Amino acid sequence: MMPSRFHTPRQALAETWAVLTSDQISLVSAGCAFYALFALFPALSLTISFYGLWFDIYTIEPQLQLLQRVLPEDVMELIAERVRQLVTAPRGQLGFSAAISLGIALWSSSAGVRALLGALPLARADTEQRGFVAFYLTALMLTLGAILAVVVGLGVLVALPTVLGILGVPEEEAWFPRLVSQGFLFISVLLSISTLYRFGPPKPPPNWHLFSPGAVLATLLWTGASVLFSFYLGRFVSYDAVYGTLGAVVVLLTWFYLGVYFILIGAALNAARYRARNLGKGDIEQTKPAPEEKTGSIPRVEVS
Repeated sequence: MMPSRFHTPRQALAETWAVLTSDQISLVSAGCAFYALFALFPALSLTISFYGLWFDIYTIEPQLQLLQRVLPEDVMELIAERVRQLVTAPRGQLGFSAAISLGIALWSSSAGVRALLGALPLARADTEQRGFVAFYLTALMLTLGAILAVVVGLGVLVALPTVLGILGVPEEEAWFPRLVSQGFLFISVLLSISTLYRFGPPKPPPNWHLFSPGAVLATLLWTGASVLFSFYLGRFVSYDAVYGTLGAVVVLLTWFYLGVYFILIGAALNAARYRARNLGKGDIEQTKPAPEEKTGSIPRVEVS
C-alpha cells in the first residue's frame, strides 16, 4: 500500500520529533561540542597557514567582522584574539618540521569532525560500517576540505570590494556589500552541511541532493539560534559574571552544542523523509538497525 499524500511529511516529522526529544542526541551533541572546542584552535592555525600561502595574511582579521552579526560577542572576542596572535607570530620557513606541524594540526583539527561522523549514524538510525582506516581518512578529508573552503571563502570576501568597484557599485552603498557577505556566509554554511550529509554517513544517502530539506533546516536553525543567542547574551545575561574567566569558553561550548544539535536534527529529517517516501514500496532500503545491533557503534574517537 502506497503512503497517502499527507502521510509522508507527517511520518517524517514524527520521526524527526522523536530524534529531537531524544536524550541520546542531546548527550552526543554535548560530546561533539567538547571535541569541537579542542579542534578549534588547531583548525584556526591551519587555516591561517594555508591562507598565508596565497593571500596577504593581514587581510584575514578584517573579514572576521562578518561574523559579528552571527557569533556571540564572547566567542567572537576569543576567536579574534587567537587570530591576532597567529597573524602577528613569526612565520617559519616551509620545510620538514613545518610539514610535521601542519600534519599534527590537521590531525587535531579533525577531532571535532570525527565526533560528528560518529554521531550521524545515531541521528539517521543507522550503524557505523566503516573500518578504522576508512573512518579516519573520511574525517581527515572532510577537515581538510572545510579548511580549504574557509580559505577560499575568505579570499572571495577580500576580493569582494574590488569586484563591486569594477561593477560600478558606489562605495556609499555600504548595505549592499554587507548583504552580499551575509548571503555568502549563509550559502557557505548550507553547502558545508550538505557536503557533510553526503560524505559523512557510513553509506551514501540514496536521496541526497545539494539543498535538501534537512540541510536547509539545519542552516536556518543554527544561524537563527546564533543571532538569538547573541541577543540574549547581550541583553539579559552575562556568562562572565557567573563563570568568570571561563565565560567565553562556556559560551563557545554552548554555541557548538547548538550547531551540532541542529545538524543532527537535519540529518534525522533527511533520513526520516526517505523512509516515509518509500513506505510501502518493495525496494525499501532498511535503514534501521536490527534489534541486536548497537545503534551508532563507532570507532573510538580520541583527541590528540
